[in-house]
Amino acid sequence: MSKDDKETLQCEVNEKAVAQLSDREGLESFIVQVLDSFSYRYLQTRDSGDVEVQKYQDEKLDLLFSRSLDYKMADALKCSDEEARKGILHLAKTIPKKDNPCVLYELFVDLSFLSEELDGKIEVRAIINWGFPDFKDENKKKIRVVEMKVDDLLALRKSLPLALEEVCEIF
Repeated sequence: MSKDDKETLQCEVNEKAVAQLSDREGLESFIVQVLDSFSYRYLQTRDSGDVEVQKYQDEKLDLLFSRSLDYKMADALKCSDEEARKGILHLAKTIPKKDNPCVLYELFVDLSFLSEELDGKIEVRAIINWGFPDFKDENKKKIRVVEMKVDDLLALRKSLPLALEEVCEIF
């Protein structure tokens, strides 16, 4: 294959990729696919079974997310974030095993700041929450956030997985 043939083929592949992402539905489909892969890799536990990507949308929020619970404190303590590990250890020591304490893991891709023309920004978040049982205590959460400017859909195909990898470092 000549150099010109390779360049032509690469241009065709790029055009096809951008065409797939050119509307909201295509973009969301791509994000769900990538988020599903990261959810399987980072959120799925022995107890959670398959983790599914969900959508939440209202007049202010537009989120794609997945979550899971981990009831095995020994597994939860393997997280790489020191603050979260200390919180999970405290949870394991203070809540009786019969009460089934657990840790909540979440991954979010926030599309709320994206315009109809698919420009703006996307926020990617990973959360470890040891605020059992209601998970509402903000002091018992570790959140990692990466904001991505969206102005090139082809570049987004590469930058979204990198952003997810970065936030998932807390797990």
